[in-house]
Amino acid sequence: MIRIRGYVGELAVDLSIEMDELDWAQLGRCLPVAQADEQTDEQAKAATAAPPDLHWQSAQALLQSAGQMDGPQLLAELAALGGSDQAGKRLLVRLRHSAQVKVDAGVDAPLYRWIG
Repeated sequence: MIRIRGYVGELAVDLSIEMDELDWAQLGRCLPVAQADEQTDEQAKAATAAPPDLHWQSAQALLQSAGQMDGPQLLAELAALGGSDQAGKRLLVRLRHSAQVKVDAGVDAPLYRWIG
């Protein structure tokens, strides 16, 4: 599901687009395919030598151990984990788009559930 929220002029916009696997496949066919041989040896070495993202791993473990959390509570936990509100928001966005996480619309806030 893709959710777009914002404003067009003074009008509030809240648009949800649900896509199944066929829709994603069709979209994928429209995108250019990156050539693997375009990567230089230095880029390949840098990609493989990158240290693991410990904040990301901790964020996943947090939600997995809780099972489910509402958005504001999860954001507060992630901000504490990441050291700032901005880092917490980045982790929340990564969780929202993770295949192991399902986001349901709650009454007052989204509900993040670990399904991995």
